[in-house]
Amino acid sequence: MAAPFSRSMRALHADSPSWSLFGLMIAALLIVIWALWFFLARLTLHETGQLSRVTSSGAVVAEFPLEVANLIRSGQPAALRLQGMASGPMLPAIVTNVITPGGAKHLEVELYPKSRTGFTHLG
Repeated sequence: MAAPFSRSMRALHADSPSWSLFGLMIAALLIVIWALWFFLARLTLHETGQLSRVTSSGAVVAEFPLEVANLIRSGQPAALRLQGMASGPMLPAIVTNVITPGGAKHLEVELYPKSRTGFTHLG
């Protein structure tokens, strides 16, 4: 049985859109939070270099291609893994110096290995 038109209009006027607006505001807030996370998230990039030498202070010098010069900077965390131990543990390190020799085709990066308790000495 159909409701009379006057009763249905009264029901529409009595309804408050506050719950719908509240739900819409929560959904908009979640979308904004997700968009911020999506666009501002940090990306981890992996670059592989070739071990060149170990200095007397215990720093490891590795060579990287020049194309990655803008991705590597001092103070950046790094990890060292020996070539024959692909599944072995990685040794945490920190980039202490980035050297671009003039006319060279590679970038030299000085890494200082550290243990879980602090810095280690390889020499």
